[in-house]
Amino acid sequence: MAQKAKPTKPEELFIDEAHDAFKDCILKSVDTQFGGNQNDIDAQFQLYQIIVRDRLTNFTVKAAFESAYELAQNIQQRVSGISECHIKFAKGKDGKDTADMHLTLTRAPCYFFSNQFGYYQSPNQIHYGYTVRDYKTTLGGLLKPFQSTTGGYKWNYGKNQSLYYLQQEMKPFSAFGNKVRTIYQETSSGRGIETNVGEAVRKSSLLFEVDLFPEKRPDIFRHSFITDPNNYLYLKLIQKTRKNKVDTDHCSKLLMERALCGDQLYSAKLGLKLGQVYDSVYLENSYLLSASSEIASNFTDSRFLRHKFFTRYTQSYGNAQFKFSLAGGLVQNLTAQPLRVNDNFYLWNYKGIRNIGYHYDEQKDKQGGGLHGENLGFDRYLAFQAKLHQLESPLLSVFNIEPFIHFNAALAPNRNKPVEGDTFLKRYGRASIGFGASLQLLGAAIECYYSPFVYRQKNEIKAEFQINIGID
Repeated sequence: MAQKAKPTKPEELFIDEAHDAFKDCILKSVDTQFGGNQNDIDAQFQLYQIIVRDRLTNFTVKAAFESAYELAQNIQQRVSGISECHIKFAKGKDGKDTADMHLTLTRAPCYFFSNQFGYYQSPNQIHYGYTVRDYKTTLGGLLKPFQSTTGGYKWNYGKNQSLYYLQQEMKPFSAFGNKVRTIYQETSSGRGIETNVGEAVRKSSLLFEVDLFPEKRPDIFRHSFITDPNNYLYLKLIQKTRKNKVDTDHCSKLLMERALCGDQLYSAKLGLKLGQVYDSVYLENSYLLSASSEIASNFTDSRFLRHKFFTRYTQSYGNAQFKFSLAGGLVQNLTAQPLRVNDNFYLWNYKGIRNIGYHYDEQKDKQGGGLHGENLGFDRYLAFQAKLHQLESPLLSVFNIEPFIHFNAALAPNRNKPVEGDTFLKRYGRASIGFGASLQLLGAAIECYYSPFVYRQKNEIKAEFQINIGID
């Protein structure tokens, strides 16, 4: 959820002494003028309409100033490519009880942004980026094929992964205007697959995005991490160099067999992203659907199809916000060899369970070793989450804290020893119910979960209390 702009208190806004005497005068109308293309104007006017909606019964000069100030705050919070918002008021042409308002946006040649409250972004993700769009004239010839250069860092708490990236947006399809984007990206990332297995990846990719509704997207949001929802089809060609670091002293034979030493993986991914925002000010009412299918191979012992999707719906009613998400995935192995642990799905951040997916080691059980805890991941899963936030609450709101209750459910293959007579839900299901609080900081969001009611599999460990980085 995007962080909300705090309403301006009357005593915090200063009107110069020459006009302060008119602060309580009722305005009959305000003629607004915004800069940019027609989509920019429509987006800014929609923001302004929602802001002034609750002030129309007593729309004074001071209320008009407050509304304009809050509009500028919202734009600067949402658009990282804007450095300044200038607002000018003048006496209206239609009489003393009217006013003209002009809003001018000053674009920054580059920006630095922390994406901690992206309403449609991946959960648990903190993103720092630096983008250069306006190249100097002396470099114009060298960088002519490129529209922008971006470098940054992403930390995804939910995937136990950190990633550094450098990307160039090219313009080979300039004849199609802004409808087709071409992005070349180099990344270096690392993640912990299992306690005894760490993966390091260098990836090169070429991404083609086809904007489905380019005429509906405002230009002022185009170069921001928080864009008005992207609706696009994409094709991504990927080459990965993967290496595993395995602690052979503490892992089982099965894990060593399924943890590759290193390979070159090539893949092609076709995907779709659809998003819609119903509340343009606070981004509290929104919808997102993301789905993709990928074929991958290292041309030796690994070849598979991977399908996954994620959808989230957020809706606010008064002081309550409901958030629902559903995610799932399926990996289809196209070889006789078992899937590598690198290619499976993991639910690291599942609420209420610390080690979801620990498998049953049949060989060690025969030797008297009993259950052995290692996470080999899932070749399929389905997960649902529901949260109810209280947006404003006494005392807590002063510290930007939002209390919530949550419910989680998941279906994934059971790695434990099968028991005769078990039902499908008993063997594959996990669930948790609890409550918590979200601390909305400027640089990150910290969420604390307490789950007193947890259903888990046999050798999975209950984790009643958890701390999460980022909005989930």
